[in-house]
Amino acid sequence: MLARVNIYLSHEQYEYALNDINSLIKLEPENRILYSLAGDVHSAMENYGEAVVYYKSALEHLSEPTDRKNVYLAIGNCSFNMEQYENAVEYYSKYMESTTNNEEEAGKGEACFHRGVSYIQLAKYEKAVNDLTLAIEFAYQPELSAAFQRGLAYYMLERYEEAISDLEIYTSAFPDNSDPWIYLALSFYNIKDYDSAIIYFEKCINANLMLGESNYYLATIYLNKKQFNKAIEHYTASADLDYQTEYSLYNTGVAYLNLNKKEQAKNDFQQVVKITKKCNP
Repeated sequence: MLARVNIYLSHEQYEYALNDINSLIKLEPENRILYSLAGDVHSAMENYGEAVVYYKSALEHLSEPTDRKNVYLAIGNCSFNMEQYENAVEYYSKYMESTTNNEEEAGKGEACFHRGVSYIQLAKYEKAVNDLTLAIEFAYQPELSAAFQRGLAYYMLERYEEAISDLEIYTSAFPDNSDPWIYLALSFYNIKDYDSAIIYFEKCINANLMLGESNYYLATIYLNKKQFNKAIEHYTASADLDYQTEYSLYNTGVAYLNLNKKEQAKNDFQQVVKITKKCNP
């Protein structure tokens, strides 16, 4: 029957394979390989909750850490795919504790990468940086994702120059992928490299990404550069998008004052007063 299971699996006929595996489990309830195999099939079907149940049953029949490690990795992956990040961290950690320094690095790289991303989701950014650095050292870089994710962690830690370094590695390889653009724009903004920030804020605007935020910070750069017409253009856009509305209107008024357009400035300042009174009756 196990041979038939393998045939079903080779043809991705997972339901038939599971029927046979469950029949075999009834005949051999102590056979941990069958539980792991059922977990693998459920995982392939993206039935991650069911997969975890079978993997945990496999663990009940395994005592040696070296035998348990791949099951830990599988549970970690299922938990990650279900966005159960605390559980993912727990089982990736168990996997790492079960490995030795001499073992194949692919599994360790995978575990470190996904645990690092889990730490980002849990707002544990220092731990994320450490794991993603290990993933890179283990050469686990699916489409340079480890560099991208570590760049995000550095950004959240306000380590902007390190964030830029990693995110630019990613954008060099994937120049049309817009995911890093806003983080690069804000990182350059925070280190006062305004010319580079302008490039990425404009990319975001042209791609309809983070429009309120991009227009607001772009306007602030232009205000600092005393390019008042451009500042007005982008503050008006951010106000229209209800992003930092009071500040956008106030700074639009400041820009008009610098252009000696006092009536327009007065109108913007009056709008700010109305909003403030409405919010604080």
